Amino acid sequence: GEFPMAPKIAVELWVEFIHKYKGKGPPPKFKTTKPDNSNLVKSVEDALIGSLYHDDSFITESHISKKYGDRDEIVIRFRYLEDIE
Repeated sequence: GEFPMAPKIAVELWVEFIHKYKGKGPPPKFKTTKPDNSNLVKSVEDALIGSLYHDDSFITESHISKKYGDRDEIVIRFRYLEDIE
């Protein structure tokens, strides 16, 4: 359906997936285990449709990372690039 409040503006999106490390000792520098970044980010992109942007096709740049931290969380940052209507 239509989302009249969602802007039709190109978006740059940063999504950081932080996973609580449950192993012993210090966490590895990189989180190279599943799930894949592409699988993680798709659900976030879809969830933001209608609020942050009109459709996820308006995402023209994205920066996705996953790492270990003190707790499980998702950090989302965005920037509107320009009006494309």
